[in-house]
Amino acid sequence: MTFLSSENAYHVRHQDDYRTKYPESGVPPRKAYSDLRKQKLYSFSKQLQINLHSLSNTHAKAQSLDKKTRAVCAISQFHELQKQYWYSLHPEQIEFLKDAEKSYLLLTFTENESLYALPFDLFNTILPYLNTTKLLNRGEYYHIRLVCDDAGENPEFHLPKMTSFSKNERFALMHEFKIL
Repeated sequence: MTFLSSENAYHVRHQDDYRTKYPESGVPPRKAYSDLRKQKLYSFSKQLQINLHSLSNTHAKAQSLDKKTRAVCAISQFHELQKQYWYSLHPEQIEFLKDAEKSYLLLTFTENESLYALPFDLFNTILPYLNTTKLLNRGEYYHIRLVCDDAGENPEFHLPKMTSFSKNERFALMHEFKIL
């Protein structure tokens, strides 16, 4: 496992490939998603040198014992037709992340076990540029899309509401988050 860091984002990469672990579909069963989140939280926690404890058996949310550091872990499989990864971010997850001194949105992939840890204070700045879906009596959730090239590599944020920015400015934003 290698760990790359910058002032804005962390990237943890494992060598396993879920397409070989689950050859029939390439998609892990539901229990495997929980196990994968647990593994990601453990890896990230180790890199931060902070113990993050899962708040449920799905391991979607975790926090330090002092509640100063929090993380939400989201998983996506690769959608071949659209050449993208798709995640949702719900109002309760946003509130959970906002209520901490340090918080991270962890985006991971089923195919290659990569993990991108985005500081939520920075990620929060692009929320207005994402598509949303309204929920009955629960606000709205955000669509996080990472669009890839034809080979399924080099994920970039899809920011459909950022029409006033040029391609170069959108590319610069991707580098700020170290997603490329």
